[in-house]
Amino acid sequence: MTQNDGRSGSAPVRRVFITGGTSGLGQAIARHFHRLGADVGIFDLAIPDGAAEAIAAGVVSSGRILPFRGD
Repeated sequence: MTQNDGRSGSAPVRRVFITGGTSGLGQAIARHFHRLGADVGIFDLAIPDGAAEAIAAGVVSSGRILPFRGD
């Protein structure tokens, strides 16, 4: 993984954990980091079937998407 978050001198992002990652802005952020090759943990009250696949759709990445349901 050679890309970073755009800040000068920052290290590559390897793992992120995003609350509210199944829809809206949270999903967009999850998709962004997945595109960069990060392992993405998404945490939400409701994880719909296919949430991880929806984030990964059309994205070529070496990262994983791991859904977590909770309050």
